[in-house]
Amino acid sequence: MRVLLLATLLSMFSAHAQKDVRVDHTPWNTVVATYVGADGLVDYKGIAADPGFRRYLQVLQRFAPEATWPEAESKAWWINASNALVVQLVAAHLPLDSVGRSPWRSRRRCWW
Repeated sequence: MRVLLLATLLSMFSAHAQKDVRVDHTPWNTVVATYVGADGLVDYKGIAADPGFRRYLQVLQRFAPEATWPEAESKAWWINASNALVVQLVAAHLPLDSVGRSPWRSRRRCWW
């Protein structure tokens, strides 16, 4: 009986903990504020060298949106992840004249 009660409590705690996971997008906001100029130009080399950017990509890799996430939280994850991954792609293939000319179909392995 105690084992059943313990298992039930642990599963409830685990489900509750999963539901309350929030991704902190502050590191991405900091990267954008630091490396995107008022003119809209992006310092891709600076971003690629920033340890905060690499940590943010690791966070995105660990916490993918789940059905239990609020819609706004899920949208924020997808928008920020998309932007961060495009920046990572461009930074890895500099110099590029255009994002459209980047090696989208490259066999280079990325986590996504």
